[in-house]
Amino acid sequence: MLLVTGLMYTLALRPRVVADGAGLTVVNPFRVHRIPWRLITSVDTAEWVRVRYRAGADDKILHCWALYVSARARRKIARGPSRPRRLLAGGFGAPVAENSRLPEEARHRASLPMAPAVATRLDARAGRERARAGGSGQGPGPAAAASWSWPALTAAVVPALVLLVVVLA
Repeated sequence: MLLVTGLMYTLALRPRVVADGAGLTVVNPFRVHRIPWRLITSVDTAEWVRVRYRAGADDKILHCWALYVSARARRKIARGPSRPRRLLAGGFGAPVAENSRLPEEARHRASLPMAPAVATRLDARAGRERARAGGSGQGPGPAAAASWSWPALTAAVVPALVLLVVVLA
């Protein structure tokens, strides 16, 4: 029971992406990455939302576990924009009228699945922050940092070791 609880916490509940004034914090199951906006070159989607950023002379790619893009969503994106849907009471969707007052960009974002919509917003914000900082991505300021999450490692590894000892004893 402890092993399943630790794995569920680590793999399902813990991952998240936090955008603040300083940059982007990506919390994956066992690692926490902090990337200043000026270092982010793009945010896009594949199977996961990917953050491309500069780390010294290298360009790196960070996959966000919290923002998974299903195969169905990838097919929908490949088909191109569809008619956006507005949720009604009961969770059913109705197409947004073509003559709605929503701007074209808002209609496009409403038609996207959640993870690609978040990636689009993060990419736009990173672009604005880069432009405000001068666009170079270099210069003074904090560097990208990654650290291990010892509580998450403990939550997954300790119950596994206890179970292994019990099974082998």
